[in-house]
Amino acid sequence: MQPNRGMVLLEVVLAIALFAVSAAVLLGALNSSIRTVDRVRHDAIAADLLVTTQSMLQMGLIETVDAGPESFESGPEGWTWQVITESIQADPDAPAMQRVEVVITHEPSGVERRLARLEPAPTEEGDFE
Repeated sequence: MQPNRGMVLLEVVLAIALFAVSAAVLLGALNSSIRTVDRVRHDAIAADLLVTTQSMLQMGLIETVDAGPESFESGPEGWTWQVITESIQADPDAPAMQRVEVVITHEPSGVERRLARLEPAPTEEGDFE
């Protein structure tokens, strides 16, 4: 009976080792999944805030001038927006344009997303050409 007793102990040790390795692999996969979900959530919030801020610019609720970074009055915490404008005059015969870029940043996670568009540049009177 002595040889069987050693084999049972070996089987138990191997079963525990196999369980520990399996648990480590599963915990690693779970941790990776949680990080991916968090990144996707931040990307979705950033995309929503980008579109919202661009819409507010187009509706005239935010001036199309360099501004920010500023926190959102309502919405998720830790997010800021910034507007960056740049005049563009590629051809003297073409109307002047300006590039309007919106930058959305989430400082705690380091997420930064940008969205830019071209629009006619304002004239001296404040109207668009």
